[in-house]
Parts: sequence; structure tokens; C-alpha cells
Amino acid sequence: MARAERLSEAPDPLDALAEWTRQAVRHFSTLRGLVGILARSMYDEGTPSHEMCGAMHESGATLLRTAPKAGRVRAALSPDELFDLLTGVGWVRENSPADRDRSDRLLKLILEGLATGSDV
Repeated sequence: MARAERLSEAPDPLDALAEWTRQAVRHFSTLRGLVGILARSMYDEGTPSHEMCGAMHESGATLLRTAPKAGRVRAALSPDELFDLLTGVGWVRENSPADRDRSDRLLKLILEGLATGSDV
């Protein structure tokens, strides 16, 4: 959340969103099983980490809302969809052998698909 706040001041909102998503995926996939726990916690108010997941979700949503306003990202992606995409990429990272981890490439392809007329 602190990183998202710092990145909100970045000159290029797409670069800020890309950096935040890379860090979020690393965080999601730090420990085996964490991706699933965080995904469930986001939508289950009864879990201990629900509030923190909601705050992290909102920090990414703020960066996501800024990018289309600057013409850097298509407006079609919702914050919930962004969270779902990051959960998927985190799962790939968490479950890939270290020498076959292609999660960075997958995330780059997703961001390129969202970008408007530029590289990520």
C-alpha cells in the first residue's frame, strides 16, 4: 500500500501500475498457498486478513483508475478483474519451478494488452 502511494506520484501512470503489479505478484506468491489465502480473504469478510486485502486491493485500484485518465491504459478493466489477474499470475509464480517461472512474462503480456499504444 505504501508503494502504491509513492507510485501514485510517478510521471507515467502505466509505469506506476506495472511496477505495483510486479510487486503485488511477488508478495502474493511469497509463500506456497498464500495466493489462495489472499484470494479467499479478499471476498470473505470473516477472514482475519480481509481488511488488509481490501486495503491492498484499493491501492491497486487507485493506480488503475489513474492510468486510463492519462490515456495510458484501456478503461475496460475493473479493479476486481485486476486483482483476479494478479491472483492468476501469482499462482503461476508460486507453482512454477524456479527455472521455469514465466510469471514476469505473463504479467508483461497482460499489461501490454491493457496499454494504449506503448510498451510496458
